[in-house]
Amino acid sequence: MEQAERWKGEDSADNDPEHALKAWWPSVGMFSAILISAARISPQTALELIHKFQDPDLLTLFQIRLANDRLGVDEASLD
Repeated sequence: MEQAERWKGEDSADNDPEHALKAWWPSVGMFSAILISAARISPQTALELIHKFQDPDLLTLFQIRLANDRLGVDEASLD
C-alpha cells in the first residue's frame, strides 16, 4: 500500500501530473490489484481500505471494481 501511495503522489504531482483518466493511472491499477487480493481474503478489510480514500472518484471506482470482481465480471471485456 505504501508503494501505491507513492505512485499516487507521482501521478498527481503538480510539476508532472498524469494526463490519463484516474481509472488508468498506474497507482490506481496497483491499488485495484491490492484491494481485489485483500477482498479475496477478507471483503470487510478491503471495504475498510477503500473508505480511507478522500477522493470520491476513486472511492466509487474501487467499489465498482470490487463489485465486478465479486460478481465475476471480466473487466478486460468492458474496455
